Amino acid sequence: MTLNDIPPIQKSLSIWEWVEWIATAFVFIGVAIEVAINRRIIKQRRVCLRKIGELLLVVGLAGELLALSQIQNLTDSLTEMLTQAIKFATALGVMQSHGM
Repeated sequence: MTLNDIPPIQKSLSIWEWVEWIATAFVFIGVAIEVAINRRIIKQRRVCLRKIGELLLVVGLAGELLALSQIQNLTDSLTEMLTQAIKFATALGVMQSHGM
Protein backbone atom coordinates (compact mmCIF):
# COMPACT_ATOMS: atom_id res chain seq x y z
CA MET A 1 0.00 0.00 0.00
CA THR A 2 1.08 3.54 -0.68
CA LEU A 3 0.09 6.95 0.63
CA ASN A 4 -2.15 7.28 -2.44
CA ASP A 5 -4.34 4.60 -0.85
CA ILE A 6 -5.16 6.81 2.14
CA PRO A 7 -8.04 8.87 0.64
CA PRO A 8 -10.07 5.79 -0.45
CA ILE A 9 -9.50 4.20 2.95
CA GLN A 10 -10.62 7.41 4.66
CA LYS A 11 -13.76 7.43 2.49
CA SER A 12 -14.50 3.80 3.40
CA LEU A 13 -13.88 4.61 7.04
CA SER A 14 -16.36 7.47 6.87
CA ILE A 15 -19.00 5.22 5.28
CA TRP A 16 -18.57 2.52 7.92
CA GLU A 17 -18.81 5.14 10.67
CA TRP A 18 -22.17 6.20 9.22
CA VAL A 19 -23.25 2.55 9.10
CA GLU A 20 -22.37 2.29 12.78
CA TRP A 21 -24.44 5.38 13.65
CA ILE A 22 -27.43 4.06 11.71
CA ALA A 23 -27.11 0.65 13.36
CA THR A 24 -26.97 2.34 16.76
CA ALA A 25 -30.16 4.23 15.90
CA PHE A 26 -31.82 0.89 15.05
CA VAL A 27 -30.80 -0.46 18.45
CA PHE A 28 -32.21 2.59 20.25
CA ILE A 29 -35.49 2.44 18.33
CA GLY A 30 -35.79 -1.30 18.97
CA VAL A 31 -35.17 -0.81 22.69
CA ALA A 32 -37.64 2.10 22.82
CA ILE A 33 -40.34 -0.07 21.24
CA GLU A 34 -39.64 -2.87 23.73
CA VAL A 35 -39.77 -0.47 26.68
CA ALA A 36 -43.00 1.10 25.42
CA ILE A 37 -44.60 -2.35 25.05
CA ASN A 38 -43.38 -3.60 28.44
CA ARG A 39 -44.61 -0.47 30.23
CA ARG A 40 -47.91 -0.82 28.44
CA ILE A 41 -47.58 2.58 26.78
CA ILE A 42 -48.45 0.91 23.51
CA LYS A 43 -51.63 -1.15 23.78
CA GLN A 44 -52.56 -1.95 20.20
CA ARG A 45 -50.67 -4.18 17.78
CA ARG A 46 -48.25 -5.23 20.47
CA VAL A 47 -47.31 -8.55 18.86
CA CYS A 48 -46.44 -6.93 15.53
CA LEU A 49 -44.56 -4.06 17.18
CA ARG A 50 -42.67 -6.46 19.45
CA LYS A 51 -41.44 -8.38 16.40
CA ILE A 52 -40.43 -5.14 14.69
CA GLY A 53 -38.62 -3.99 17.84
CA GLU A 54 -36.79 -7.30 18.15
CA LEU A 55 -35.84 -7.24 14.48
CA LEU A 56 -34.51 -3.68 14.75
CA LEU A 57 -32.53 -4.64 17.83
CA VAL A 58 -30.94 -7.70 16.21
CA VAL A 59 -30.21 -5.93 12.90
CA GLY A 60 -28.80 -2.94 14.76
CA LEU A 61 -26.50 -5.05 16.93
CA ALA A 62 -25.30 -7.06 13.94
CA GLY A 63 -24.70 -3.83 12.02
CA GLU A 64 -22.73 -2.36 14.90
CA LEU A 65 -20.52 -5.45 15.13
CA LEU A 66 -19.91 -5.50 11.38
CA ALA A 67 -19.18 -1.77 11.26
CA LEU A 68 -16.81 -1.91 14.23
CA SER A 69 -14.93 -4.80 12.64
CA GLN A 70 -14.56 -2.93 9.34
CA ILE A 71 -13.55 0.29 11.11
CA GLN A 72 -10.88 -1.59 13.05
CA ASN A 73 -9.50 -3.17 9.87
CA LEU A 74 -9.39 0.18 8.07
CA THR A 75 -7.74 2.01 10.97
CA ASP A 76 -5.17 -0.79 11.24
CA SER A 77 -4.39 -0.33 7.53
CA LEU A 78 -4.06 3.44 7.94
CA THR A 79 -1.82 3.01 10.97
CA GLU A 80 0.43 0.61 9.09
CA MET A 81 0.71 2.92 6.09
CA LEU A 82 1.50 5.93 8.22
CA THR A 83 4.05 3.96 10.26
CA GLN A 84 5.81 2.90 7.05
CA ALA A 85 5.73 6.48 5.74
CA ILE A 86 7.27 7.77 8.99
CA LYS A 87 9.99 5.11 8.86
CA PHE A 88 10.75 5.99 5.24
CA ALA A 89 10.80 9.73 5.96
CA THR A 90 13.03 9.20 8.99
CA ALA A 91 15.45 7.03 7.03
CA LEU A 92 15.47 9.57 4.19
CA GLY A 93 16.11 12.38 6.65
CA VAL A 94 19.03 10.47 8.22
CA MET A 95 20.52 9.81 4.78
CA GLN A 96 20.23 13.46 3.74
CA SER A 97 21.73 14.72 6.99
CA HIS A 98 24.78 12.51 6.39
CA GLY A 99 25.19 13.76 2.83
CA MET A 100 24.13 10.54 1.15
